[in-house]
Amino acid sequence: MLLFKLILFVGIFLGLTYGIEFLMPPFGQLYYVDPLEILLSLSQTLTYKIGVSKNLAMGLTVLLIGIIPLICVILLSKVTKKRRKQTKYKFK
Repeated sequence: MLLFKLILFVGIFLGLTYGIEFLMPPFGQLYYVDPLEILLSLSQTLTYKIGVSKNLAMGLTVLLIGIIPLICVILLSKVTKKRRKQTKYKFK
């Protein structure tokens, strides 16, 4: 189950990263293909717009993109935990 959660987190994280790159100008094109280049591009955009340091902007970028997959994995674990408890006592 832990491996499934890890794969789900990484998949959603990469999907969001590529989705954001797909929406950024030029619209509808993947300018960068490497996920690290996409994150670096987003952090440089934050550095330019907000005016924070590059290291802080990179951490903030990973945090902002990583919060949605983390919430999805936590909600999934709660749902599966409830199902395990319900089915545990059914067969006795």
